[in-house]
Amino acid sequence: MSKVKIQGHATATGILTIAAPNTNSDRTITLPDATGTLLTADGDGSSLTGIGASTLSDLSTEITISTNYPTISTNPSATGHLWIDKGRGEMYVCTDASTGANAWINIGEGTGHIT
Repeated sequence: MSKVKIQGHATATGILTIAAPNTNSDRTITLPDATGTLLTADGDGSSLTGIGASTLSDLSTEITISTNYPTISTNPSATGHLWIDKGRGEMYVCTDASTGANAWINIGEGTGHIT
């Protein structure tokens, strides 16, 4: 295993070790030209930025999470809107967003399209 060591700041005593796996394939890791924090496998993702949404609730215009299923009069923001019925464990996607006459297709293992 090859290693690259980078000495820390002149007043620091720690050593950063980057270890490469035992591989016969060429790999390229390109670091961004930006200041930030790398997410590691044991990280929780709290340092991620710029991805638009951090939870399903942040996608409130794209996804509805409810304890009920949608109806034909449930007017979504647009075709492709995802509806999660957490009360029954079903998921629907809107395939026709016509005010008061919407079509919702069950995309889970359940049955019962709503049209």
